Amino acid sequence: TLEYKGFAFNTWANLDTDPEDGDAGLNETDLTFSYDTSKGPLGLGAGFIYYGLDSADDSQEFYVQIDYDTLLTPTLIIYKDIKSFPGYYLNLGLSHSLSITDSIVLSLSGALGYYISNDDDVVDKGTNDRYRGLQDGLLTASLSIPLTKYFTLTPTMSYAFPLSSRAEDSLGITSGEVFGGLTLSLLF
Repeated sequence: TLEYKGFAFNTWANLDTDPEDGDAGLNETDLTFSYDTSKGPLGLGAGFIYYGLDSADDSQEFYVQIDYDTLLTPTLIIYKDIKSFPGYYLNLGLSHSLSITDSIVLSLSGALGYYISNDDDVVDKGTNDRYRGLQDGLLTASLSIPLTKYFTLTPTMSYAFPLSSRAEDSLGITSGEVFGGLTLSLLF
């Protein structure tokens, strides 16, 4: 991520390490352009994301975000896909950070997603109406560990899961997935 005065450019990539599923290797690269600001405890943001996918059509979306810096920091993000998956995705989350030591911080978060399809090909199997409903949940824990004055290491573990049988059908999964990552940050 490169950031200056609220404007940011980020690139993110997924490296699948499971050779049994046939998609092992680098299978997604995303580019995000964003702007974030705050007015007192109110945080506001907007951005554009380009999703470069190997196993599906590339996609693009805009998003807006609002959060409030209080206990559990409620956050609402609304995504609007403009290319491959017409519709909206709303994400409502809560998060809280705890200082473990003077420099190490544990961050915990949870979020619920709601999907509104504008695509006649994405339908509720029970009614054949365009899909609208609770989609997924996500629980995440991360630990921010400063290594030096400029470098920080952040291991992260997450659990993602469908929120209903309709969501299981839509996502093509019946149970949750555990995944993790490791971020090395250089701030100057």
